Amino acid sequence: PGYSTRVRSSRLLAPCSPSTPVVKQTGTVLPASFCISAVCVGLSTRYVLAFGRQLNHFHLRKIRTANVYGSARLKRMLKAGDVAPDFDLPSHNGERARLSDFRGKKNVVLFFYPKDDTPGCTKEACSFRDSYDGFLSRDTAVLGISSDSGSSHARFASKYSLPFPLLTDEGGATRRAYQISRTLGIIPGRATFVIDKNGVIRASFAAQFQPEEHVRTALEAIT
Repeated sequence: PGYSTRVRSSRLLAPCSPSTPVVKQTGTVLPASFCISAVCVGLSTRYVLAFGRQLNHFHLRKIRTANVYGSARLKRMLKAGDVAPDFDLPSHNGERARLSDFRGKKNVVLFFYPKDDTPGCTKEACSFRDSYDGFLSRDTAVLGISSDSGSSHARFASKYSLPFPLLTDEGGATRRAYQISRTLGIIPGRATFVIDKNGVIRASFAAQFQPEEHVRTALEAIT
C-alpha cells in the first residue's frame, strides 16, 4: 500500500516511489493500489493493461458495465430478504451440492471468491477454516464457490486442510443468479451470503479486498 508500479510491455516491474503513478510506455496510467490488489487475486498483467486502456478513454466514474454479464446495467446483488437461488454444482470431493438439500436442516454460508490459491482467497478460505467449528455449533454449513476446476479445488483444499466443500461454478451461472458484479469490471467479485433454513438470505456482504471480514460478518449474522 502506498507504492506504485511501472508497467512496461507485459511485465510488472519493481515498486518505485510512493508518489509515482503506474505508467505504461504507451501512456496508460494505473493506480498502484489497483495493480497490487489485482496481482494479489491472481489477475494477469494482460488484464491490468486492458483496464489501463479503458482508463485512457473514460473517466473511472463513466466506465459502463455493459460487458460484465452481457447486459447494459448490472442488477443489484441479492440482499437480506431475497430468496436464495437454488443450484446444483460439483464439489471437489466428487459429490454434488444443492442448496435445496439444506432446506429445513441447516443454515448455509455461501462464499464466492475469485480464484484458488491466491493471497486474498487463501486468507478468506483459511479464516473460514479457522472459524469452522463456530459455524458447526450454529448449525451452519459452509460452501465455497469459484469457477476453478474440481482438480484445482482439490489441490487448494488439500494444501490448506479446508474442511468444507469447494464448488465449481463453470461458466458463472450461479454467480450471475446471485447478481455478483465484477470488481472494476475485471476481477470476479468476492461476496458472501448467509442463508437460513427456509432458503431466505439473512445477510449479504461484498468486499473484494477485505477477505477476512467476510468470515466475521457471516458469524455475526448467525449469532
